[in-house]
Amino acid sequence: MQIRAFSTTSPLGKKLMARVNVPRVDINLVRPSIAQERKREEEWIERQHVREMLEAAKRKAKEDFITGQMKMAHRIIDRSFGPGVVQPGSIRDIQKACAHRFGIPLSFMTNETRMKEIIIARHIAYYLCRKHTRSSFPFIGKLFERDHTSILHGFRKVEAVLAGKHGDDAQSSYIGHIITIESALGLGDAE
Repeated sequence: MQIRAFSTTSPLGKKLMARVNVPRVDINLVRPSIAQERKREEEWIERQHVREMLEAAKRKAKEDFITGQMKMAHRIIDRSFGPGVVQPGSIRDIQKACAHRFGIPLSFMTNETRMKEIIIARHIAYYLCRKHTRSSFPFIGKLFERDHTSILHGFRKVEAVLAGKHGDDAQSSYIGHIITIESALGLGDAE
């Protein structure tokens, strides 16, 4: 079977088009002009730019909100604790100072090692955290990866040593460590 192509403008082509009832399609409607394509592309780019600007504005608003919340929290902490008191976020600084004072790795402040020097360092850190940050025992316990009762025990142990219940040698040793760590952190006697 042979297929012939007919022009739609020829008489035979017009008859065939009328019989087949094929609607005539204008080529200009199918394909947009270059100017229309450019206009659509520019509109799309403009919409993208607007979307990006909205996203940037949302991010900026969120950052400003968080920054405002942080500033407000710092003002409340300053009013509550007064000058010369370590901020609650500085428990990590106390851990570092105690580890440095005793010459142990910082990781020993949170792991399960039970050597005497490390236990003393932890107990003094518990004491200083409670004294200078006024954080709760459960909160300090979370940062030291301990139960709050362990923190309470260490705190009371240091208080007992400082009260002289474990001998003068232990008392003077603990006092020396505490004074050195407090001065390294710039705390002095904040009570």
